[in-house]
Amino acid sequence: MKILVVNPTVYSIYHLRGELLQALTDLGHTVVAVGPEPEKEVDLSYLGVQYRCVSFRRTSKNPFADFFVIAHLKKVIEEEAPDLVFSYALKPVAYGSIAARLAKVPRIYSMISGLGKVYSGGSYKTRLLQVITNALLKRGFSACERVIFQNRDDREELIRRGLLPAEKCRLVSGSGVSLEKFQPATMPKSPVFLMITRLLREKGVMEFCKAARLAHQRCPQARFQIGGFFDEHPGELSMSDLRPYLESGDVEYLGKLQNVVPYLGGCTTYVLPSYYREGIPHSILEAMAVGRPIITTDCPGCRETVQDGVNGILVRPRNVEDLADAFCRLTEDAALRERMGQESLRYCRERFDVSIVNRDMLSILGLQQEGSL
Repeated sequence: MKILVVNPTVYSIYHLRGELLQALTDLGHTVVAVGPEPEKEVDLSYLGVQYRCVSFRRTSKNPFADFFVIAHLKKVIEEEAPDLVFSYALKPVAYGSIAARLAKVPRIYSMISGLGKVYSGGSYKTRLLQVITNALLKRGFSACERVIFQNRDDREELIRRGLLPAEKCRLVSGSGVSLEKFQPATMPKSPVFLMITRLLREKGVMEFCKAARLAHQRCPQARFQIGGFFDEHPGELSMSDLRPYLESGDVEYLGKLQNVVPYLGGCTTYVLPSYYREGIPHSILEAMAVGRPIITTDCPGCRETVQDGVNGILVRPRNVEDLADAFCRLTEDAALRERMGQESLRYCRERFDVSIVNRDMLSILGLQQEGSL
């Protein structure tokens, strides 16, 4: 069988979908990935996957500017003649599913990996964008046999909005994490709080910095580290936003990290104070696999990863005092850090192992027992 996968970035293929694409090729399927990066910049041959480029602006606020993508996608799909099209993330789901229907693809599936900023704000522009996105998603969903969600909040939100019926929905535990790549590491003795993320306002970066400054007044022995990159995005931050906290010594900036494993092993707690509508944050799953307690917000997607008080602490979104209190609680109790870290590992093995998630994905896609056609 030939499968075409429409994705938002090649980063997501390498880091979030690589094991799934490998599973598909291992079953004998031919896989073609479609994304916005130029073909000369992408090499998926190690996965046995071909790549096609269809340009679109990932961070555009105006879906009308991207309507040409549907025609381009339709042309690529007709040239590839796949048996199944699978799209994930908002724009690829809307455009990929519509284009696949126009190209008369027999089997169409999609996955919502987080609703993001579009469904997080209440401004006039955001509400207008929601109306446009709703219309596109509803048409895209109508073409799909199944729509896969990574958390219950997103599923219920789009059902409530009338974009698709409940019987078409399926649920999986995020993208899963490789327990071979991310393995348990000995807990350091000195408290280190680590956040790895795209440096966006909605990820709670400024809340992390402000809470670190506040916590340092009570717990000066703790260290607070941020790793990540500045991303082109409406909520992007700049180095000038971080500089006051770096110069005061409240926060350490690690830069863009090519390999996060040693940094996860070097921290005692992983932190993601996001108020962005996440699917299930992959960075949290990686930290859980290493055996670290989690501090995150009681927000869609994030709350799926923490059993509050068991493997971590849930805090109110945008609440600096809550976050600082959580920092100090785990700074002052090494036994609690160790216990919560072990619970994170247990929970990760039970629910978020990528082999479990991919088994569920293949079952939903109807591909588990199929070979090439």
